[in-house]
Amino acid sequence: MNIQRLLLVLAFVIGTAGCSKNTEQAQQRQVPTVTVAKPLVQNVIEWERYTGRLQPIETVDIQGQVSGPLKSTHFTEGEIVKEGDLLATIDPRPFEVARAKSEAAVRVAEANLKRSNAMLQQAIAQQNQAISAESFARKRFENAQQAYESNSIAREQVDARESEYAQAKSQTEAANANVSSADAEIINSEASILSANAELENAELNLEYTQIEAPISGRISRLQVSKGNLIQGGSATGTVIATIVALDPIYVHIEAAEQDLLKYLRRSTFEERLKSDYRHPLFLSLLDEEGYPHAGQIDFAENRVDQETGTILIRGILKNTSIRLIPGMFASIQIPRDLGEQSETMLIPDAAISSDQDQRLVLVVGDESKVYPKPVLLGPIVDGLRVIRSGLTGDEQVIISGLQYVFPGMTVNTTQGLIESVPVDDGLPEIIEPISRDQWIRLDSSIPTPEANRLNANQKSGDDV
Repeated sequence: MNIQRLLLVLAFVIGTAGCSKNTEQAQQRQVPTVTVAKPLVQNVIEWERYTGRLQPIETVDIQGQVSGPLKSTHFTEGEIVKEGDLLATIDPRPFEVARAKSEAAVRVAEANLKRSNAMLQQAIAQQNQAISAESFARKRFENAQQAYESNSIAREQVDARESEYAQAKSQTEAANANVSSADAEIINSEASILSANAELENAELNLEYTQIEAPISGRISRLQVSKGNLIQGGSATGTVIATIVALDPIYVHIEAAEQDLLKYLRRSTFEERLKSDYRHPLFLSLLDEEGYPHAGQIDFAENRVDQETGTILIRGILKNTSIRLIPGMFASIQIPRDLGEQSETMLIPDAAISSDQDQRLVLVVGDESKVYPKPVLLGPIVDGLRVIRSGLTGDEQVIISGLQYVFPGMTVNTTQGLIESVPVDDGLPEIIEPISRDQWIRLDSSIPTPEANRLNANQKSGDDV
C-alpha cells in the first residue's frame, strides 16, 4: 500500500512539472517577432496620376454657305486634308445666271450714269443761255427806265421791257432747277452703280461658295450626304457634309478633384501663377503603350469648379506630328508636383500600410517593444515604395514584415531590416526642367504676352497702368 501511494505522488509531481514547462513555452511562443526599419529618406520627384480624354484643338462642320444640289465631292473619307483643299462642289449654274444678271445690272447703272452726265451738261448749257438772256433783258429794262425818265419813250414800252426781264429771270430759275435735278440724277445713278456692284460682288461670292474648301487642316470624317442631295446652306442648322478635326497639336482634358486644386492653390499665390513664365509638364500614355512616351504641357485650367462633379477641368497640349493621338482616346497622364523639382521624401513599402475605416496607418515599435499605430497621409508610389507626406518623422521603427501577427499594444520581438527602393523603368524622366515661354506649344490666341500678364497683375493689385 505504501509503495502504491509513493508511486502516485511521484506521478503527480512529474505531471505538474511537465505542465509548468509547457506553459512557459507557450507564453514564449505568444511573443511574435517582426521586422522593423526606419523610413527611407531620399530626394524624389512626386507624380500625380490622372486619366483624361484627347480632344481636338479645332472641330469644324463642313457646311455650304449657299443652298443647292451637291454636284461632286473631292476628298477621300478619313484622309488628312489641308486648309484650302477643295472638298465639294454645289451646282453652280443658278449662281452663274445670278452673276450674269448682276453684271447686266451694273452695265445698266453705268449707262444711266452716262445719260445723267449728258443731261447735266445739257442743263448747264440751258442755264448759261438763260443767264445770258436774263442779263440782256435786265439791261434793256434799265435802258427803258432811263429813256422814260427823259420822256423819250412811253410807259407801255417800259412795262414791256420789265415783263421781258421777269420772264428771263423765271427761265434762269428753271434752268438752275434743271441743273440741280441733273446733279441729283447723277448721285442716284452713282448709288445705283454701287448697289449693282454690291449685288455683283454678292453674286460672285455666292458662286465662289459653290466651291467648298477646307477651312482648317486635319482629318476629315466620312461623307454624311451623297451626291445629288439638296444642300441647305447659310444657317447653323444647314446640311453637314463632313467634319474636320485638327490633330496637331492636340488637347487632353483632365478632370481634377477639387482637393487637388486646393493643394495647388495653397502652394502659390495668384500673382505668382499669373506672372509665371513656365508651364507645368505632363507625360501621357495610351492604353496599349508602355511608359509615358508623349510629353506635353498644361496650358489652361477652368475658372470654376463643376458643382455637380466637384472637379475642375485642366487642359494639356501636346505635339502630334505622328498623328497617332486621336481625339476621343482615353489616356493616362502623369504630372510632376512643383514643376518637377526633387524634394526630400519619406518612403516605406506599401505592404507596411494598413487601414482603419477611412484612415491609413503604419504600425511602429516604440518603448518597451510595444506596437502602436500612427496615422499617415499617403502620396504616390515612387520606385516601388509609397510616399508618406505626413505622419512620420523618419526616426520611427516601422514594422515592414509580420504585420499579420501583431496588433496595437502588443509586445513584440524585433529584427532589424532595411528599406530599399527598387527603380522602375516607367518611362518617366528622372530630371525635369520647367517649360519656359519660348518652349511653349503655341496657339497665338491662348498665350498671353508678358505685357498682358503685367497688365493683369496691375489690375489685380489695383495699380494704375
